[in-house]
Amino acid sequence: MRDKKIVIVGGSIAGCAIAVLLQTLELDFIILEKSGGELVGGTGIFLPEFIIQQCIALNLFDDDIPRLKISERSFLRKEEQGNEGLFWRQQLNGFSLNWGSVYANLRKRILPSRYKTHAAVTDVTKIDDQYQLATEDGSTYKADLIIAADGINSYIRSYFSSETKPKYTRYYAWRGIIEDCADIQASASESHMPYYVFDGGHILLYPIPNIHNLGETLLNWVMYQYSPDLSLEELLIDKDGKQHNYSLSPGRLSEQKIEELREIATEKLPTRIAELIINGTKEPFIQAIFDCELPTYSHENVIFSGDAATVLRPHTASGVFKSLQTAIEFFNLLRDNLDKNISHFLEQWQFKQKEILSDEVSKAYRMGELLVTNTPEWTKLSQESMQKLWDKTMKGFSWYATVYQPSGKDLLFTSSKRVETDIAGSSEDRLKK
Repeated sequence: MRDKKIVIVGGSIAGCAIAVLLQTLELDFIILEKSGGELVGGTGIFLPEFIIQQCIALNLFDDDIPRLKISERSFLRKEEQGNEGLFWRQQLNGFSLNWGSVYANLRKRILPSRYKTHAAVTDVTKIDDQYQLATEDGSTYKADLIIAADGINSYIRSYFSSETKPKYTRYYAWRGIIEDCADIQASASESHMPYYVFDGGHILLYPIPNIHNLGETLLNWVMYQYSPDLSLEELLIDKDGKQHNYSLSPGRLSEQKIEELREIATEKLPTRIAELIINGTKEPFIQAIFDCELPTYSHENVIFSGDAATVLRPHTASGVFKSLQTAIEFFNLLRDNLDKNISHFLEQWQFKQKEILSDEVSKAYRMGELLVTNTPEWTKLSQESMQKLWDKTMKGFSWYATVYQPSGKDLLFTSSKRVETDIAGSSEDRLKK
């Protein structure tokens, strides 16, 4: 592997994380990114503490990357006269971050000569034991190994696996950022993430660092809405009548869509939260939710990473985590096989990816059913009954975000191994605290 040419298609978080680690191994690679410059984004993400520490240790992140501790999530419902009622708490173990901080930390570590912009791949040709990739500007690049990290709309995935396409789940997320909110500091100090649930969905809110004004916070919110009779085509028409495939970005929602958001918030959410969303969000946007899983994670000297490999329902908070975890697993496996041939490495990678991602697909689907597509009668749930429902939903799975598991063990995926840590006290005792 030492003398092989590697081409990474896609320069977002999945591609950049792998690139930084390839630089560490002093391997020959190039990133082909279709956009014209620095990627932007200021939405919130959640990462467990252990993956942040791994990223710091591997020089993927600065040790002071802006982050806010999240130690609990609370489930609340709308009650009479627009009030809110708390009925379940669950401990978490992680931090909220700004997507832009994660991307910037990775991007600045990559040598400029290794990152090509305006380089959308338009053709792939097999030539003997190599591939030749052509880009929109007429350039060509030879590769002994292609790493597809070009997202949900992956050109490389469609080229090698044309029958594998993202499938719309019949639900979507309203999203937004609130800049001026008196509740932000209180939320940050409480270190918790509130979930306001309703029939066919929920909204979660949490503070994130403001990357443009360090020391300040923003309020990030995501509201999932199950709409089985609403087609993807109807959902993703912007204010100019243009059809989109996966999302409507900030500033692209029509007045009709914005009014629909107001109506849903007013009907489904406690009055205080509805007013916060309606009055505080400057440019809400929409993200459709998809499922997509490749039958194989490698193909003839091509491997898939990030959303090019698997698109998970986001309730496990797994998008960026999945990209970082995959990059670290890739690095560990490659480091241990530098003197082996590509076919041996790809065989090992295939096994490793299936081990990591097969459970994640099922787990994300189950969470989506509980929280969106097949919601329980929330008004009848208490801390005890909700805990039983959660344990039933998660039976056979572990979730990295929780401090504890029903078994009394906390399972952390790290460097291909499950590390078990005893957690003192019962779940019932912790819920009473």
